[in-house]
Amino acid sequence: MAMRMMTVNKQHLALSTCSASGTADVLLLSQFIRPHGGMLPRKITGLCQEEHRKIEVCVKMAHRAGLLPNHRPLLPEGFVPKKKPQLNRYLTRWSRRSVKPIYNKGHRWNKVRMAVGSPLLKDNVCYSSKPLVLYHG
Repeated sequence: MAMRMMTVNKQHLALSTCSASGTADVLLLSQFIRPHGGMLPRKITGLCQEEHRKIEVCVKMAHRAGLLPNHRPLLPEGFVPKKKPQLNRYLTRWSRRSVKPIYNKGHRWNKVRMAVGSPLLKDNVCYSSKPLVLYHG
C-alpha cells in the first residue's frame, strides 16, 4: 500500500512508496503531476532518486489504466490522436518504454511472454501471498 509521511521536512517533503496497487491511489499520485501533465522535479518533491523513479512508473501505469484522464498535456491545434484500445488495458501487453500496445504475442503453444509493470517495483512491500508478476502470458 502507500505510505504517507505527514511531517514536512526539507529532505522528505512527501515521501511515498507505491506497491502493485499504488496506481489506484490517484489523489496521492496527482500530487506529483503538474497541471499540464508533466512530472514535478525531484527538487520540488524532495524525493530520493529511487522513490522518484517508482512514482514516475506508477504515474505511467495509472495513465495507461485511464485513472488520470484530467492530467493530459494539451495537444496542438488540429492534431488528431490515434485511437487506442479502450477495454482491458491495465495489464495488457504494452511495451514498457512506449505507448504502443503489442498485438502479436505468438501462437498458443509458443507464446512470447510480454513484460508488464516495471522491475523497479519488485522490491516494494507485497501484502499478498503471490509474488509480483512481471511477465504476462
